[in-house]
Amino acid sequence: MTHASRDLDTLLTALRTWMADRPVDALVIPKADAHHVEWLRPHKNLVARLTGFDGSYGRIVIWRDRQVLITSGIYVEAATEALAPLGFEIVDDDRTNWLEWLVAQLTKGARVGIDPWLHTMSEYVAARVIVGAAGAELVEIDENPVDRIAPLPTQIPPQYVLHPERFAGIDAATKRRRVAEIVAARGSDACLLSAPDSICWLLNIRGNETFDAPLAFAMALVKADAAVTLFLGPEGVTPELAAHLGADVNLCNYKAIHHYGDALPKDAVVEMDAARTSEAVAAVARDRGCTVIDRPDPCQDLKAVKNPVEVAGARAAHLRDGVAQVRFWRWLDARLCEAAMPTEAEAERRIDALRAEQAHFHSVSFRTIAGTGPSGAIPHYHSDLSRDISFVRDSFFLLDSGGQFLDGTTDVTRTWAVGLPPAEACFHYTLVLKGMIDAHVLRFPEGSRGYMIDAAARRPLWTVGLDYPHGTGHGVGSFLGVHEYPIRLRTKPDPEPLVAGMITSIEPGYYAAGRYGIRLENLVCVVPDDEKPGLLGFETLTLCPFDLRPLLRAELETSHIAWLDAYHAMVRERLLPHLDDSADRDWLIARTQPVDQQMPAVA
Repeated sequence: MTHASRDLDTLLTALRTWMADRPVDALVIPKADAHHVEWLRPHKNLVARLTGFDGSYGRIVIWRDRQVLITSGIYVEAATEALAPLGFEIVDDDRTNWLEWLVAQLTKGARVGIDPWLHTMSEYVAARVIVGAAGAELVEIDENPVDRIAPLPTQIPPQYVLHPERFAGIDAATKRRRVAEIVAARGSDACLLSAPDSICWLLNIRGNETFDAPLAFAMALVKADAAVTLFLGPEGVTPELAAHLGADVNLCNYKAIHHYGDALPKDAVVEMDAARTSEAVAAVARDRGCTVIDRPDPCQDLKAVKNPVEVAGARAAHLRDGVAQVRFWRWLDARLCEAAMPTEAEAERRIDALRAEQAHFHSVSFRTIAGTGPSGAIPHYHSDLSRDISFVRDSFFLLDSGGQFLDGTTDVTRTWAVGLPPAEACFHYTLVLKGMIDAHVLRFPEGSRGYMIDAAARRPLWTVGLDYPHGTGHGVGSFLGVHEYPIRLRTKPDPEPLVAGMITSIEPGYYAAGRYGIRLENLVCVVPDDEKPGLLGFETLTLCPFDLRPLLRAELETSHIAWLDAYHAMVRERLLPHLDDSADRDWLIARTQPVDQQMPAVA
């Protein structure tokens, strides 16, 4: 997070001048755009453009005499360090919901400015009710002053491509018919989609508008007859893409979304996902005279269940990803034997470059997290590539990285010993690995929810009064977002069950603030149990050895050792034929020996 104080003062002064002309007593600016997904194009990230804050969640409230950043607890420390000296108050949204905090600050008659394009229908309704109940007024702004005032980063011209059926597994026409059948069965005439990942999946297209997810930022009106009106940036549309979309997909300029109601009868019933669709988008249909109803985005559940081609692609992508991982960890082990420690930036660049050498590579699937010692204790840490932060001796190094391949998306985390971590750290490492294994080996009834798996992963830590501050797992797309709904393994009981074909991460961790962090992560695919009908389990996709040196052998049960030995044997068998360098092969063989052969050598 960087932002010059003088520049920020100038921007805040301009905003307050704008507010005084309205008049608006408080202005709410969320980190969001009209699509309400986690992937934000830089020019749409108004929070970062104004303050430099780059956390995954945050919203700013500007008052006449104060400015506040509301963010998740995992960012409070970093945000306080960066923005408190610039006059910002930092509020932990995990402790106090942002709306509850806001109304506690309001006086009767206060006017709160809000951009309806940046708030979902659900959030907008809640804000109007809660702010109104406090005797204040919610005011829709017709232009966003931050977008006009804050510096505009360089924009990448959009490029859209088709996603071939040999990777997608199902043609776009079939997908459109499936979605149309759902829409019709729910009594709707049309469905408005605003999530880019849903639209890319539906039409078998991809884009380049963010660096870590191959998304085309579009909106789509899907009618009950399977015809689609697609609102897309025209400069990125090629003749090949237009031909791929076909006559049943009407291409329109993205800016025409303000008038999509013209394509509907005035008495049409239009469904939208209230948790994912902007209030301003819904208002277009209401202004047309249409009835807007809240229904879940039909693409979300459909794309979460991977078809056989996508599952096979995930296996192939993880095989190539495993090759890159082996080459990285062998390189790191060699570097750790040298006098000068490697740096976080060096490690980040190295794994990214090795992954980029693999076939079908498109991009990283998120900014690589390479944290040494205290840095690893920050779950969403990102190294400063302009600084040489050397590895911390006798501690841990945490690497969380992934790739976007044409046939699949990967995400893997390993924690590596640098020297001899203290006994307490090794105990925590052992607990985390035990929890990861316990979740992997679960067999569970059809209809089970993610919180059931989450509890198994936390159990070893819970038994000694410890925990971690994030979910245990998230869904993963097929050459789409590395975070994919509705799959979530977390303590909250989500309504969506796990279904065969879903891909999720399993990633327990432990974080000792200011000292070290531990996280271990594999991706798995939900599969039917071959022996017991009605039960599900996990097929492990990730192929990368674990560092056994920090393990406390006495804390492992026989079942944990058996799983580790079987997993390492699988990793060795699958990766060895794809490693050309004898040093890589020798390293992999050594690192995948049975536990009882490795542990005595490092005791």
